Amino acid sequence: MYISTKAIVLNAIKYQEKSLIVHCYTEQQGLKSFFVPSAFSSAKNRQKAAYFLPLTLLEVDVNFKNKGSLEHFKSIRIHEPYISIHGDIHKNAIALFMTETLTNCLKESQPDSELYQFLETALLWLDHHDSIANFHIITLLKLTKYLGFAPSNDSSGDYFDLQNGTFTVSYNNSCLTIDESVLIKKGLSLSYDDEKNHLTGKERQQILALILNYYQVHLDNFRIPQSITVFKELFN
Repeated sequence: MYISTKAIVLNAIKYQEKSLIVHCYTEQQGLKSFFVPSAFSSAKNRQKAAYFLPLTLLEVDVNFKNKGSLEHFKSIRIHEPYISIHGDIHKNAIALFMTETLTNCLKESQPDSELYQFLETALLWLDHHDSIANFHIITLLKLTKYLGFAPSNDSSGDYFDLQNGTFTVSYNNSCLTIDESVLIKKGLSLSYDDEKNHLTGKERQQILALILNYYQVHLDNFRIPQSITVFKELFN
């Protein structure tokens, strides 16, 4: 089945000396893996390794076989070139963190055009803005909507129930403490364009840890991204 589709690069693994195995989330086919032969062999090769930096936005033409094996690109081009993500140390750290997180989350191959559009829009926002310290927190919380476990908007209760994703007036074994629940409320109040919602470095680290804990409760085998350690230095 020949398809032209947009794709977000999740990661690229070097295979032998000159080739790559590239994992992408595509708009029309969901999560797919591709074999890129001779990615390093020639400067003239259109399937250059530089195309497969984390979270690069591509447009690809593929004859999908959907047989469980690696697919091959027929043609590939940059959909929207980044201005700053791969050159800014803070944005690049966020990109690596989001790459790890998405790789953990996007296990199904089923396509979801709304999820794809959300990710593309978020990444382009990151690329074009400077106030990005809360980006990963906002994105992780918004992503839960597409993964099926979005927290309730009703924050009238004092305790956040990790299992049910709701705030409750009575404490149970799956609830966060009152102080932790207040931090979750702060995270849920954040938005990309509202620069008034400031967090201290300590609050940011605490909220991120709580959100990742929430992911672990709802996603089987979810692993804490190793790149989280970089955040303690860059976003303190």
